[in-house]
Amino acid sequence: PGANGAATDHVGRFRFNRGGHALTRKGAGRRVLARRGVEVSGRMPPLLGAHGRRGDVVERLPLGPVSTLRGRLVPPRGMARLLRLAAGVPRWRPEDLADRTAAAWFDELGLDGATRELVEMFARTTTYAADLDRVSADLIAMQMRLVLKGNVDYLHGGWQTLLDGLAGAVRRRGVERVPAAARSVVPDGGRVRVTVAGDDGERVI
Repeated sequence: PGANGAATDHVGRFRFNRGGHALTRKGAGRRVLARRGVEVSGRMPPLLGAHGRRGDVVERLPLGPVSTLRGRLVPPRGMARLLRLAAGVPRWRPEDLADRTAAAWFDELGLDGATRELVEMFARTTTYAADLDRVSADLIAMQMRLVLKGNVDYLHGGWQTLLDGLAGAVRRRGVERVPAAARSVVPDGGRVRVTVAGDDGERVI
């Protein structure tokens, strides 16, 4: 679809997702897709030997205890704080952070200087959200934990393969696709109320 931000454009031999798209390997979406019979084919990004730059310093990214201790992207006084932060990831409770921004949460964690910049870089990379003064901390914590726990896949053939797979699952169940734009999505008990606007006006499904 021409206006779909989840589509993939084909340019010669190359595939370009419209925007950043990575599918978490441990996220709930995997289970939903599997129940619908949607095949997912992709690969984790190659992080071995990945480097980062801070100012004039180019060094391996601290993706583990050894690279953290040996690297120069974070000064020695920040290394212990970074390791403590990484060790505490499994105990994060994202649902308790919904009342503050990601920036406020990082303030509470005592993150500053190079350590803060590195954590913010990981937050942006794992969520594709850049405005940490506005985005909710629960989203950042949940997504960072998912990615650090199980990594992500970049899909073979691009994000469009998921759209095609979902469309096929819908057709197999005899559901007719109606072009419409979602105006709101509201949980309602065990279901979801979606208000859509189409050629025949707005309606709730």
